[in-house]
Amino acid sequence: MEKQLASHAILQVLTNETDENHSIQMASLMSELSFIYGIYTERHAVGRNINMLKEYDYPIVYSPSDKGYALIDHLLTKTEQFILCNCIHASPFLTAESSDALIKKLQGTGSRFYKAEYQSIIYHPNPRKIDNPQFMKNMTTVYDAIAHGYKVSFDYMHYGADMKMHIKNKKPIIVEPRYIAYQLSQAYLIITGGKFPGFMVFRFDKIANVRIIHQKVKGLDSDMDACEYSNSKLFMYNGESMNVTFKIKKDKLDQMVVIDLTV
Repeated sequence: MEKQLASHAILQVLTNETDENHSIQMASLMSELSFIYGIYTERHAVGRNINMLKEYDYPIVYSPSDKGYALIDHLLTKTEQFILCNCIHASPFLTAESSDALIKKLQGTGSRFYKAEYQSIIYHPNPRKIDNPQFMKNMTTVYDAIAHGYKVSFDYMHYGADMKMHIKNKKPIIVEPRYIAYQLSQAYLIITGGKFPGFMVFRFDKIANVRIIHQKVKGLDSDMDACEYSNSKLFMYNGESMNVTFKIKKDKLDQMVVIDLTV
């Protein structure tokens, strides 16, 4: 067990302190092991653990010029990590706190040098973040309800003159959750069993106080396709669809093609 703990600790140090451009010398590695994990061991034992990790195909290399070891291939490349972190930072349906927590977890898969470089390119907070601290909990509850085929109840919020969201319904809304869809940087809950027949859509960041109701939902009719429904709704608008034709100058196409107008 002690050998397994030592190997895990060495791997964590290499993950945090090294990458394709940075290595760590044996003395510094042993210092990190003792300071962070309370593991005191000899150089030869550390070397044996590193060799064991290499036998399990961890890409650890020794740099003769730096006289140090490095994990040169992390779970995510620096570019992959940056892209995912930027997507989370830009997502308006997440709170700032949720975004920070998710980004921190992602950054834990790479070296601290990735983290420092990423933080240097974020110039200011995202002002479009939602103010709904229940978002992650609500989404977890809805996922569980969909997975087990249960109904849910929730409250629905609308913006007031104070530019803050307030619950407007007088009693909980009870529906059959079907799918969670994403369109134009927003998350939506597609449901049946609402006040109108067929599918309806609720914006997820406006949902509050979700609870599972242990009543099984009915199976969908054969002609009900949620994917087709969501693809046919521009901005996920619940109303009737209509076909329209736009006439624009060619030099305005750059402003138009960001929205899928083929629906």
